[in-house]
Amino acid sequence: MKKNYIIHGALALMGVIFVGVGGYSFLDSQKVIKTFASAQGTVVELVRSSTSNESNTYSPLVSFVANETEYQFKSNFSSDPPAYDVGEQVNVLYNPESPQDARINSFLSLYLISLIFGVTGLILLGIGAGYIAYRVIKNKSNQQLKMTGRKIDAVVKLTEQNTSVRVNRKSPYVVYAEGKDPQSGAPMTYKSENIWDASKVPALGIQVSVYVDQTDLKKYYVDIE
Repeated sequence: MKKNYIIHGALALMGVIFVGVGGYSFLDSQKVIKTFASAQGTVVELVRSSTSNESNTYSPLVSFVANETEYQFKSNFSSDPPAYDVGEQVNVLYNPESPQDARINSFLSLYLISLIFGVTGLILLGIGAGYIAYRVIKNKSNQQLKMTGRKIDAVVKLTEQNTSVRVNRKSPYVVYAEGKDPQSGAPMTYKSENIWDASKVPALGIQVSVYVDQTDLKKYYVDIE
């Protein structure tokens, strides 16, 4: 359990960092739009780059004139198929104090980095923080059941791995314990929460405690401690 908190805490931290990078990139692009000068440019070449999976992407090399001087720059946006054609006219934003600092005035060129980092960060943050919040609420609910629920003695009848859940290529265990329905007295099978530490999985035949909500018998907690 502690290991899962560490893993999901790390995911949440990575999410915060990614969102921060995305936010910084977005603000930088906003600054570019407000402070950079504009000029008409022409795509003079498509620069090919090879990726790790041996595929190729293409970045436009753009030429433009500022202060009666010609400048060229390679766009930070690369794609396959190419997003631009040689000879295509594009709008360019450039730093008046340093025209070599330039970029194509398009949504992808200005916001692609912030979009990638922002969306990825929100996903990581949602997974990490969501799990931690769920566990905090669930642990509080279990403690409440232990204090106010009806205690039932049950015997472990089956243990198995919950293969529908995998973290770091590992699946947790669940325990099925047989006890009695607190109202009817009929045999009842209670399923534990996921158990990530294999050393804490009780052996078959071991007696465990089950705490049942007295107002809702579907709510219960199998205590394997």
